[in-house]
Amino acid sequence: MRLSAACILAGAGFLASDSSLPDSAPTRPALGLKAAQCHFEAAPDLPPHDCLEMVVPENPDDAASARVTFPLVRFQAERPFGSLPQPPVLHLGGGGPGAAMISGTYVDIATLLNAYAPLSLNMGMDLIIVDPRGSGASRPSLNCPEIAEGFAAVMQLPDTAAQLRQLNTLSHRCYRRLRKQGIRLEDYRSLRIAQDIEALRKALDIDRWHLYGISYGTRYALTLIREVPDTVASAVLDSPVFSGVNYGERAATDFHAAFRQVFDRCDNVPACNRQFPRLSDRFWKLIAHLNTQALKQEMHDPDTSDRLPFTLTGDTLLNILFINLYAPGFADAFPALIDALESGDYRPLTALAEHWYLFMTDVDFSDGSYNSHVCADEAAFVDGEVLARSYKDLPPPLREIMQRTHETTLQFCRDVWPVKPSGDPYVLKAINTSTPVLILQGALDPAVNAAYLKEQYPHYTHAFWQVYPNAAHDVVGSEAEAARAAGCFFATGQPCVTVK
Repeated sequence: MRLSAACILAGAGFLASDSSLPDSAPTRPALGLKAAQCHFEAAPDLPPHDCLEMVVPENPDDAASARVTFPLVRFQAERPFGSLPQPPVLHLGGGGPGAAMISGTYVDIATLLNAYAPLSLNMGMDLIIVDPRGSGASRPSLNCPEIAEGFAAVMQLPDTAAQLRQLNTLSHRCYRRLRKQGIRLEDYRSLRIAQDIEALRKALDIDRWHLYGISYGTRYALTLIREVPDTVASAVLDSPVFSGVNYGERAATDFHAAFRQVFDRCDNVPACNRQFPRLSDRFWKLIAHLNTQALKQEMHDPDTSDRLPFTLTGDTLLNILFINLYAPGFADAFPALIDALESGDYRPLTALAEHWYLFMTDVDFSDGSYNSHVCADEAAFVDGEVLARSYKDLPPPLREIMQRTHETTLQFCRDVWPVKPSGDPYVLKAINTSTPVLILQGALDPAVNAAYLKEQYPHYTHAFWQVYPNAAHDVVGSEAEAARAAGCFFATGQPCVTVK
């Protein structure tokens, strides 16, 4: 699950919506599956593969609507002579929602196969990977270059309020451009993607398949389990975004938990606690100080080496550190970093800020897809009273930040990214299923709280749960044992790996 540039700093200064008509009538390519050019170079040692495109209606309930095209690649597994074919594994994309998987600027197909062959090809099962509508090289593109190109100027503005206003201006500029192209942004959400995937299954003439979802891709897997359960042989949910959890209502407490678990990790180790006592209190005092006395800092563009000045507020530091908590191992470096910053040494922050900058200006990430999912599926169903109660136990500096940020999400969806909400809050309804499921969770995941696992147990009657104590987000991507567990689960119905 990823926070976009607009929604990490979502806030004030909203603009009016745009009702411009499309420039011209959309073209309508034929529906169905067709061969396509690969988005990567075919190295000699790659498994046999086909690159394809699937064309579907933008609104599956209206066959005459505009067309959406999304890419996929199918890798073929070697099988012993005479063995029966196994259901393939479908990888539901990079998550986000809006992250590219097979068709991004930085795609390394060898690295991708190294991560996912153990749960598919190595077990004799074909691997199919898609970039869902709205992400990667799907068409129409919902990327927002306005944000990526304008972010360097945004982060130089003197305070958080000014940064929020400019980010909203850039986001709304993207919204108006996409609407002017005639794109129905309300159709870029979980149910539509599940309908696309079901159309793809029929086009590929597959009876049943195994599903692998990472982060927000698990929402698509769960929607398929709910809508067409007989087509799902089993599913692996990696860093799951559960149906039945209103993440918008819990955003403040989840954000706090992401940092609290790092502090607890140090507090529970005597040597760390002795070296870095009262880490939590010191951290939130630092955040409050920077929100009253911002600092001018500098980094370099990792791609061009250009000098990049930026304003370091408490909000900015919080966001830089949160993004870096996605990386395995960062939690262990966190106490020493805070100690250095508190003493006035900001040099250790430079590399972390550059990583944050790359994250926020990722040209392959579709902010339009992210915003459309949030505004169509989730924001309208947030209970404001529940959200307000969630601030009660937060440290005062974080309470102020969260109130400023999350109380305006509905306004963002109303005025900056106005799309029609789903008539049915289906992603917020828990799914009760007997479909075989393996759930992989990182104990240090900042994006999806491992504490939700306990409340989800009753909804899955045929499930295995594995929590990796040193993993953050994307367990398969960081833990080799998790990939082997997933492959064994797809092949045998048992994970075959014990988490230590």
